[in-house]
Order: sequence, then C-alpha cells, then structure tokens
Amino acid sequence: MSGDGSVRIERLIAAPPSAVFETLLNPDAMRHWLAPHHFRVLDLDMTAREGGTYRAVIGEEADNGIVTGCFEKLVPGRHVRISWCWPDIDTDDVSHVDMHLSVVSPGTLLALTHDNHRSEEQRQARSRAWASCIGKLSDWLARQ
Repeated sequence: MSGDGSVRIERLIAAPPSAVFETLLNPDAMRHWLAPHHFRVLDLDMTAREGGTYRAVIGEEADNGIVTGCFEKLVPGRHVRISWCWPDIDTDDVSHVDMHLSVVSPGTLLALTHDNHRSEEQRQARSRAWASCIGKLSDWLARQ
C-alpha cells in the first residue's frame, strides 16, 4: 500500500508487455484472473476499448457481487486505467485502477494502483484481493 492510502502492488510477470496487456483485456482470461482467492467470475459483459464498459459478477454460487466500470485509458503494451464500482454496495463509491506495464528482464513489471478507499479495512481487503488477482493473471500467462 502506498503512503497516500492507495493500494499499490508490483509484480514481475514472465511475459512481454504486449501479452500482459492483451490478457488484461481478454474476456476469457479476465474470467480467470479478475476474481480473487477462491471466488470466480460468474458472468462478464465487456467492451474492451476506451470508453467501453464492463460488468462482472464475482463470487460464489450463494454470495455474489457485481463490479462495474469503464475502460478510461488504454495504451497498448503500457497502461490500462479503469473505473471501479460495486453498485450493489454503494453507487457513490467509485474508484480507479491503473495498471502500468514496463519492460524488465525477463518480462514485464506490472504496477497496479487502486485509489479512493473509504477505510483502512477496505484498503487492506482490496490489497489482498488484487495480490490474488495478479497471481492468477501471472499463472494464466504462464500456461499460455
């Protein structure tokens, strides 16, 4: 977590930035990596372009949440910025997730920042969730 209260996670991924970027926007891959821990993406609707939207149902059969947002910035191989909202919890709680990709040997450094947390508890929960999601993303790429 960064000093301003945002979640910040860095992870080295053994794949080139172009492959990481494509995986961040690939619906089949997102169904695998977007849900943290033991949860699953149960439904996903998305238009992966600047200004496009996404809606994902994440959870278990009996306990689901919906996350929605917009693809605000897409720079191929370098940067993805999305808005992030759980409308079934709080429609006013909109935050942003930035994923910056940098070339490093032997792959890509993914630097994720998620801002606008309402409490320390929320920041910690999102930090654990994003660490899990990035691990799943890395695993997905390793199998491709």
